[in-house]
Amino acid sequence: MSSYSACTITICWRVLWDPMRINIIFLTLLLAFNTNAQDHLEPTNNLFSYFPYRVDYHLQITNILIDSLKTKPEIQVVILPSFSSEIVWQIFKTSDGRYISQVRKASKSIWHNQYEKKPKKIKPLISEKELSSDIYKLLKSLYLTSVYTTKYSLPDGKMGLDGTNYYFSVFDYGFKSGTIWSPKEGTLMRELVEITNILIQKFDSQESRIELEPEIIERIEDFNQEINTR
Repeated sequence: MSSYSACTITICWRVLWDPMRINIIFLTLLLAFNTNAQDHLEPTNNLFSYFPYRVDYHLQITNILIDSLKTKPEIQVVILPSFSSEIVWQIFKTSDGRYISQVRKASKSIWHNQYEKKPKKIKPLISEKELSSDIYKLLKSLYLTSVYTTKYSLPDGKMGLDGTNYYFSVFDYGFKSGTIWSPKEGTLMRELVEITNILIQKFDSQESRIELEPEIIERIEDFNQEINTR
């Protein structure tokens, strides 16, 4: 091998293994992977992976907002904000084939109530509506698609404190679930959360008959199509 070739190889080797260059390449790859970090739900933790105080909190939510239901929900959304009352939204099918939506809000924040000197008794504020099978199928497709594309994302080094946790579940040969914490604007999960908030407001309203506007139907259809390409 000529001295020129050996020198060229040595220079290339040093360039490739330069620590600064390696760090830049690694950070570039990390950012590329995290670009779509909030375009999917993440898997939910099991009971044994939570700190004890979180287990107690979740059990209170279950006892106050979920346990009193006797019917298995087809769709369930649990919303846990930092500073306001918790919400559970469920859609289930009755024995005679009708679809019922129930929005259950805690009368006050369960999280903050548990730290008061004299905790008060919290009651669920319930709003119940019937929906058509067509609306049910559309909503089932929205949350089924979201849950079945659940995946872990690389950590970004940030720890979320104040914000809102969202838990989405559907029944499809057993419960399938995914979660997201306060998704950023411009992400698919932000779109999912915004659509969900619109739906909950509608099902919690005074409307006697629930109809979805063409705009919200289009947003759901666009979401289903978009998430399958990520």
